[in-house]
Amino acid sequence: MKNSRPHRLALAIALAFPLAALPAMADRIDLNAELVKRLARAGKLAALYKAKTGRDLPATLGVTAIFQGQVGGRGLVISAPGVIPTSPLVMQQDEVVNCNSEPTVQSLQIDSSVTNSTNFQNTDQLQTSQEYTVSVGYTSPWGASASASTTQGRTQVAMHSTGGGDSTTTSWKYAPQITVGANKAVTTQFVVTQQKLDNIPYTANFVLTGPVQLVFSAGAEGYQWVERRGAALPSSPSPLKLGNEGNTPNYVCRVKVDDGYVLGKTQGGTCYYGQNAQRLLGSMYPGSRTETFEYLVGRQEAIALGEPLAGNTFDADGKGLQLCVQQWRGTTLPGYVAKDGTCVSELDRASVIQRAYKVVLDPRVGGVQVDVPDISRVLSEADTTFNLRGLFSGVYAVKGNLRIGSAMPATDCELVAPAAMASKATSASFSTSALAGKPKAGARAMVKRVKAGALLPEAQALEVPPSH
Repeated sequence: MKNSRPHRLALAIALAFPLAALPAMADRIDLNAELVKRLARAGKLAALYKAKTGRDLPATLGVTAIFQGQVGGRGLVISAPGVIPTSPLVMQQDEVVNCNSEPTVQSLQIDSSVTNSTNFQNTDQLQTSQEYTVSVGYTSPWGASASASTTQGRTQVAMHSTGGGDSTTTSWKYAPQITVGANKAVTTQFVVTQQKLDNIPYTANFVLTGPVQLVFSAGAEGYQWVERRGAALPSSPSPLKLGNEGNTPNYVCRVKVDDGYVLGKTQGGTCYYGQNAQRLLGSMYPGSRTETFEYLVGRQEAIALGEPLAGNTFDADGKGLQLCVQQWRGTTLPGYVAKDGTCVSELDRASVIQRAYKVVLDPRVGGVQVDVPDISRVLSEADTTFNLRGLFSGVYAVKGNLRIGSAMPATDCELVAPAAMASKATSASFSTSALAGKPKAGARAMVKRVKAGALLPEAQALEVPPSH
């Protein structure tokens, strides 16, 4: 059975999504960060900066990229085995009984359909700020079996960030005629042979074209929060120093409190932070501490301070929380701007609350912007091609056939009355067109649908083409 109808899955790569648990060998690909690495490796960053400014690229400047172009599919390869296992599925079984003294011809009604499914589950995860729709061609693995008569065909797949899939239906509507000898009965089965694959690796290739925006600045990479692990300070990137107590630097820390965050100071191991909700004596608000916190990391030279009402302040929680810095008794303390507009810090187990302070500005604002009209004209094809790995699973009907069992003596003929001719199921009809003579008056023959039993051998099988 040939089935050349193309499958269309759709490959929509959603490149902005929450990260889920991934297999150990999976990669998390930050598309923008990877473009910066490939531009640097190809020696293009310094040339682009100099072409824009006329100056050499300082070693202290960082670079961020914002890809604004198009993603095109280059192909997808499924690592299917040479021979795919097949399994037969009995779709319907009929008993054909001829209680006549002469052969008869019976017409069976085959009306069956199966669902073919494919599923592409990405194991690599992509991170960027935009969503793309990409069509990627691949060679279907179905038909790679000695017992299957389908042929491999070129198809299209469409994937989401977590994968993609498709389901199609193959149907058979057929009325084959079989001859049953006098006083004989035969069993027929319509059998669909399926191929099945589970968790077969695949690799999708896609290529980038179009504009990319580069920003060169000391804080181009921005700041990130890193979970505290152990007693040692983070090393790459380093925690940001913001103030001091004597000769001891204060690093910025963040603590989850109820449904939000607060900011404080740490010298490593413990985060100290203030609060302005619970007062003990007079105007004394106790401070708090915890060993569960996050460090703020990034380029130290990117730190810049400004006024609280500046429009480019650093957002410490994604909801507008400001990181403030205030002076108190010869110390410089980091903290957070509370809802009442005060800066809240901690010192010596007490909260320090003032309205005289500065806030940390967003390090990504400013710098030198370089617009690359088409990244494919700057980088080679290899450097603009990205791979996405995953696992393929699916089931597919490769053929259908009618199997006819050996003739057996007809039994229960007293139950097969002539009246059954008019009342038998729609799955069968009586025909004499192929007989040499007419049956005698009162001839008795019928077809009845029964529960599927043991699989009949394929030696006497009639291949049935699908109806579409």
